[in-house]
Order: sequence, then structure tokens, then C-alpha cells
Amino acid sequence: MKSDDLIKTGTPNFATALYGKASGVRIQNTQGGAAGGVSITVRGLSSINGNTQPLVILNGVPIRNGNSGTGSSNSSDFSNIGLGSTQMGSVRSNGLTDINPEDIDQLTILKGAAATALYGSEAANGAIVITSKKAKGTGITVDVNATFQANMVAYVPEIQTKYGPGTGNGDWTAEMIANDGFRKDAATGKLYPAYSAYQWGPAYDGREVLYIDGSTRAYSPISSNPWKQLFRTGTDQTYNIAINQGGENSSNRFSYTTLLETPNALTGSYSKHNFSLIGNLKFNDKLSLDYTANYITQHVVNRSQASIGMYGGFNNMFGAFLDIPLMKQMYKTSLGYKNNDRGSGPTPNEAFQYGSDGFVHGVREILWDTNEHESDELEQRLIASVAPTWKIFPFLTAKGRLSTDYTFSKMTDQSNSSFPSAASTNESSGSYSTLSKYYQVTYGDIMLMFDKSLGEKFNLTANVGWQARSEKMNSLSLGTNGGLMIENTFMIGNSYKTINVSNDNERKMELLKTAWLETIGLSYDDFLFLDLTGRQEKSSTLPKHSRSYFYPSGSVSFLYTDAFRDNMPSWYGYGKLRVSYGIVGNAPEAYAANMAYTFGSGPGWSYNQVPNNLGNENLKPEKTKEFEIGIENKLFNNRAGFEVSYYNKKITDMLLKTALAPSSGSETMWVNSGVMSNKGVEISAYGTPIETKDFSLELKTNLAFNKNKIESLVEGINFVETGDFASKVGKNYSYVGRPMGDFLAAVNQVVEEGPYKGRKIVNSDGNYVMSQDYEFIGNAMPKVVGGLGVTLSYKRFVLDVMTDFRFGGYIANDCYRYTMATGVNPETENREGEGFLPYTYTNGLTAQTGIILEGVVSDGNGGWKENDKVIAYEDYINSKNAWGTSPGTPNATYQFFKNNWWKLREVSLSYNFPKDLIKHAAIKNLTLSVFGRNLFYFHKSIPNFDPETSNGTDWKSQLSIGGSASPTRSVGVSLRATF
Repeated sequence: MKSDDLIKTGTPNFATALYGKASGVRIQNTQGGAAGGVSITVRGLSSINGNTQPLVILNGVPIRNGNSGTGSSNSSDFSNIGLGSTQMGSVRSNGLTDINPEDIDQLTILKGAAATALYGSEAANGAIVITSKKAKGTGITVDVNATFQANMVAYVPEIQTKYGPGTGNGDWTAEMIANDGFRKDAATGKLYPAYSAYQWGPAYDGREVLYIDGSTRAYSPISSNPWKQLFRTGTDQTYNIAINQGGENSSNRFSYTTLLETPNALTGSYSKHNFSLIGNLKFNDKLSLDYTANYITQHVVNRSQASIGMYGGFNNMFGAFLDIPLMKQMYKTSLGYKNNDRGSGPTPNEAFQYGSDGFVHGVREILWDTNEHESDELEQRLIASVAPTWKIFPFLTAKGRLSTDYTFSKMTDQSNSSFPSAASTNESSGSYSTLSKYYQVTYGDIMLMFDKSLGEKFNLTANVGWQARSEKMNSLSLGTNGGLMIENTFMIGNSYKTINVSNDNERKMELLKTAWLETIGLSYDDFLFLDLTGRQEKSSTLPKHSRSYFYPSGSVSFLYTDAFRDNMPSWYGYGKLRVSYGIVGNAPEAYAANMAYTFGSGPGWSYNQVPNNLGNENLKPEKTKEFEIGIENKLFNNRAGFEVSYYNKKITDMLLKTALAPSSGSETMWVNSGVMSNKGVEISAYGTPIETKDFSLELKTNLAFNKNKIESLVEGINFVETGDFASKVGKNYSYVGRPMGDFLAAVNQVVEEGPYKGRKIVNSDGNYVMSQDYEFIGNAMPKVVGGLGVTLSYKRFVLDVMTDFRFGGYIANDCYRYTMATGVNPETENREGEGFLPYTYTNGLTAQTGIILEGVVSDGNGGWKENDKVIAYEDYINSKNAWGTSPGTPNATYQFFKNNWWKLREVSLSYNFPKDLIKHAAIKNLTLSVFGRNLFYFHKSIPNFDPETSNGTDWKSQLSIGGSASPTRSVGVSLRATF
């Protein structure tokens, strides 16, 4: 991919510009704007417990990437290490987002093991090879561009506007029954609803009721979309200037890019500054030097939080009768403390006057966390390299490279005091923590490269070299304990209680990988090519006896159009058949092999204890073995073409965490066991059916089909648990003989035999009888992913449209369950009246809310009859979606959805100004563009939510629609000029 494909719609990082553009490559970004993370999956998942992200190579150097999530103090990924409890839930970024799209000249995705074998074990999941822009030609040129975009909150869940707050008819007291479901204030005699997070109260009828601030207002919906009022329209401003200097013996390109973002959250900011230098010095005909330097500094204030507190949790829901602008005034008191219920706190006259804490809880907590909690992160990263080249002979060249990738991050996190310290003798409120950490990658290699023709038809290339990669990480964090002694004074020494210091406060990691590598390439008459590679790698993360391992690869390419040129039709311009096989070794993460004890200490003494994850000195590298065959064709003077590939990838000796007996003192241990396979077909095609002097139409598409299968696990184990949902009433397991990621839950029990076979069983309460075991619901893996794009050119106008799609697989939707159980979801709006039956509740109230579920009920004689039991509609909805801790309570089946969608991902319209018009301003090229991203779905199978929202970049976090910060759609304008 060229630079233009990555920057035309102003994406903040290169990965989000890849949606739908490369076959077999699936992209999913977390929310959180430019500070979020991005997941890239190449040819299916290749690990259950480990990293599934490809290796990123920048100008020949492997750089730090990793996964990101919403924070875990036990995570080994740099973005999450050392986070305290106040930062759990923040949407983190990973390393690849630091690469500036404006500096990329070309991006290549290596998928097969044969293509990635040279880059080492980290390339077992594929490799993304990035080449930066360089100065071209002679003289000095300047490129300038400016991009502005607005990011609007999209796909915020809809709410019903027919019924107000309340927990349901069955909870009505005698007073409420007498007052149509309303409560009566003893002092004034006025009515008010039973304020609650649940929205099963009386229908809105416009009567005057008491409100939470003590005023009187009409009982009518205040807003049809209150969630949207908790966000703002965000903006991104990107400015770039690049100076290119080219000469006979040197060339340099210096680039500066700044990104200024106002996030969609009500507070916070994000800024990034990227300085880039890439150049070359030619000392003479034999000696030259390439050098690069990228310095990135970024500052995040109030990193976006996952919105699980907004979209998830029964006590956090709210409906159309909650006044968000009023809540923004009332969430805290005039003294600066968190507001509470009527009659409580130091300023009771300011407290919420009517209603329980549940009605305001969710929004009050969101507003408090947004406005009274501040995190401040400053991160600096340097990626630099020097690479001398010595042309010893015309056919023999030596090249070395030395590079560093150093990241330093400092974070402070502070929360204001939510209640007076004097109000409690046991605890205080507020908090303060600080974190410093660094990650350093040092890389070096030296290569001897041979390239010589052997006669008229043969050519031989051969390379031999050595590589080394060292990684070091350190983090140190401290935080207050039990609140702040002096309110809102943010210092570690102001801790209310003694500071707790544990192993998690300081983390260290070191590893070293070295390798010898060899390549041989032999070609015949420029149409037949043979390439062989070998790599002997050594990793410090493995035990000594298995630390060194070898893996080879080989490929054959045949350009049959060149071989049979005289017999080929003129329109058949290019045809290639390729076959390859490769093996890539993969070592475990640091200390997986030798973790025997963890260290701790107390006053004047120290101790060792068995860790939760025990090491294994018998570990060996897992290996990915892949066979690939493909065909490439270009037709009609390259106006059409297609490519088809088939691959069969098998991962053996998988690195798995297996459960240990409690008597061991540990929970899990790393082992080598199991086999996983990925088989698939990738198809891409393009064509220009219309091409005239002033107009052209280009089409491009790609499809990828992947079939994942776990062929074996640890002996005696048939599955591993890979996720749980809805407080463990739903599960995700990966079974032997199945693809990764099976969803399971309790299902409706059915009659197994007789005339009613297959019918659902209903109990005496009128509700379905649920199984007490987990049953298969569906699998998470997609059947097909791909993209479809169109480019229309008319004179100086170019219109680009890119869509992408996913079909097949399931996804868990906890947020749907919460909105259904609380009566917020529009699907619950039709809940009484015509079409319903009379139902009498245990409190004596009779209402027309009854339904009879389809199914059969016991006839009392050991048989079955048609169900005639009536159940209240809200009781049935709650039974399907309420909280529980075991299968069958509730019925988690209903929170799993098919995950099919087709999206309009990008649209851009650009205009290239005529050179005659701009030459007087000393401008060589000038382009104006307008664009949009993530505009809408043509189709999605998940109602009321965005299927792409996730909290992290690892595959397990993408099994469910998380409570991620709300997704956005963006529109913007860009101006690019060359002087």
C-alpha cells in the first residue's frame, strides 16, 4: 500500500486506514479516539493465551507494539503495566499507533510463514513492514498539509420514551396502587414516581410530579437520547510540514506533525508531536550510511474511560425522565463533595430531594469521574537507527544496523475528596497515585549479501547474517491508601492510611534474543525463482536446554506469462504461480519458564511465595508451520487483475496455561501441548471497466475465508475457558475439534420425545424451564471478512468510497441485557394494554400485562399440554436478562447475537488544482479534500448497538460488545500543498 491509501481520510494512525483493504487482514480498533488502540489479525488467530498481533517492522527494525486493554495490573503489555485501580477501565493504546501515517511511503503485509521467517519468533502472527518517505530528486521541496475533522458520537443506544422510572407493578405499595403507581409526599401531598434506575414505572401522562431537585414538573420524557448529552463533539487537528533535501551524495527528509485532539468525553485533551528524520550519506562509491530518527511525545489528560458504567450495570441505567443538564449542576454540592440523597451530607438542602440513589447513581458517578478525577500522562518515545553499507565488490555487500526503541512514560492520577474527612473516623476519600515506567528495545544486525549472475540465464543471491534484540522494562508506582488526610492535597505523603507496597508496585523485565540467518535465492531466465531461508534463534525466555531452535522456509515462483510469452495472448500481461512452505518458532513471554517464587517483604523481614502462574523448565518453542499456494494475474494492460491464495497453517506445541491442583499453591502453569490449525482462501480483484481521457471507474474487492480448529490440547483436557459473560451465566470455551471461541449458556429445556417433541417446557409460574448446564449457542469466529471499494475520477476530481464487511460468528452483548432488564430498551415499550391478558400480582394489583409463552406445561399426569399459564411481561423480561451467577439464572441465551455487518467505512472527495492556477504562488501541487469515516452501516444484525465496540486489542476482549467509550463518525477537510 502506498502513502495515499493511508492518509486520504485523515486517520490518526495507519492501522485504521487498513479496514477492508487487504485480504485476510482483520482490523478492529478500540474507542477512545486517537489515544485508543488497534488490533490487527492476519489469517486468523494463532494463539489462545498469547499475543496474536503481527510484528511491526519500521525501516528494517522491529519495534514495540503489544496489546492494549482497559487496564490490568498483572498485564505484561507495556501500556497496562503498573496501573492502579483508578486507571482500570481507561481505554489504552498500543505501540503501532505511534507511527505517523504522514511519514509512511509504503506498507507491506507479510502473511505466510515463508515470508515472515526472517523476522524471528514475533513474526509468527505475520509482519507489517513499513518504509518511511525519503527525499527524492535534487534540490529542496517542502510539503505542507493541514487536516481538521469533527468526531460525532454515533450509535448511542436508543431508549424507550413511553414509561418512566420504577421497578415494576409487583413492587407497588398500597399507597402506589391507590395513586396509579406514584408515591405521595407526606408534607405536600404531591405525587412523584418511584425513582429508580429501572424504567418499569407508570406511563408518561404529563401530570405534575415532584422532581429530584424539589421542583414540580410535568411527568413527560425529557430527552429521547440522554446518553448523547454525556458526550460532546470532538475534534482532531493535524498539521504537518516536511522538508526534503536531495543531492548527489546526500538526501534528507525532516518532518514535523502535530495532532491536537479534543475528545468526545466532557473533559480531557490529547496532543501528539512527531519529529522524523530520515537520510542517507554517500561517502564514495563503496561506503554509505542510512539513518533514521523518530521522536514522539504525547500528552493525555483524562484518557477516555470504558463506558461500562454508562451502558452496563443494573444500577447505572437511566431513562428519558432524567434531566442531564440539571445533573451536571447537582452531581456535587457547593462544598465540592459528591451529592447524596435527601437529608444526608453536610449540605442536606442541596441533596437530591426525591427518589432513591439508584435513579441518579449512574449519571452522578459518570459526572463525578469525568470532572473530579484527573489523570495526566506524558509519554516520550525515540525510535532511531543507523545502517552503514559497504559495497566490497560489485557482487558482495556488507550492511549493518543498530537501533533503539525507547519509551518513557510518567503518569499521575488524582481524585477529589467526595466527602469530608471528618465524616468518618475509619476512612477518608480522594486519592493520588504516580507511575513512572520505561521500555527499551535495542536491536542490531549485520548482513553479508551476495548477488551475481551465473551465465546468461541464472542469477544467485545469498545472504548470511546475525541479529540480536534486547528488551528491558521497568515500572514503579505508588499511591495513597484509604483516601487523603488533607482534602484535595495531592501528595503521596498525604495518605490517610499507611501506604501499601507490594510486588505490583515495581515491575522489571529483561529478555534477549539472538539469531543466525541465511537466505539463498536462485532464478532462471527471470521467470523461475527459488528462495530458501534458515534461522537459528536463541531466546532467553526458554530453559537452557531448549533455548536455541531452528526454523526454515522455502518458496518457488513461476512467471508463466514470461516463460510462454510467445504463446500468450496480448491482453494477458502478467501471471505468476507461487508455492511456499515455512516454519516460524515462537518463544514464551519473559519468565514463563523459570518463575518459581515471587518476593515480598515486611518490616525487617522478607519472604518468598509461590506465584499464581508457575513457571515450567521443560518449555520449548511453539512452532507455526504453513503451506501456501497462490496465483496472481494482471490483464488488459493492468486494467484488471486478481489474486487467489490458499493456506494451511498449523501451530504445534502450543504454549498454554493449564490449571493446577490447589495443593500446588498455584493456579496455572505454562505447558507445551496442543495443536491448532487455520485453513483459508483469500481472493482479491480489481478492474477499471471505464477509462477515458476525463473519466475513469475503478473497482476493487477482497474476500477472506478462514477456518480455525483446535486439534488437541493438554492430555486429558477437552477445552479451555476463554471468557465469561453476565456474571458467569454465559461462557466462552475453546473445544478440541472446534474453532476457538464457542459461546455457551443455559437454554430452554424442550420435550425430548412424544407428540410434543421439541416444544419448550414452561413451569407452573408461566416461565420457561432452563437447562442447568451450559449448551452451545454459537462461535465467535467470522466466516468471511473483506472489503469493496470504488474510485471515480473526473478531470481533477477523485471520489473514493471504501466499504468493509464481516459475516458469520456470534458476539456477546452485556449492554443489551442491562437495558432490557431495566426496561430502558425500546424493545420493552410494548408492555401492557391491547394484546395482553389480565394478571394479578402478589400485592393484589391486577393489570393487563400478562402473556402466555409458546410451549407446553405439565398436564399433571406425566404428560404435556399446551401452555395456559400467564406471566407478567416484565417478570418474563427480567428472567431473561436479570443478574445471576449460575446457568439458568438468568437465561443468558438472549444476549448472544449473530455478528454480521456491512459498513460504509470511508468516503473522500478531492480536487487537484491546475498547475497554471497555483504556479504564481510557487506551489507545485495543491489538493483539497473532504472526507468522512465510519459513516453508517448498510446492514448490522445487532440491534441498538455498534458491533465493533471493544475494550481491548486482544481477541478475548473482542468477544463482547464492551462498555467502550462510544464510537464516532468523522467528517473533515484536508489541504495538501507542495512547494
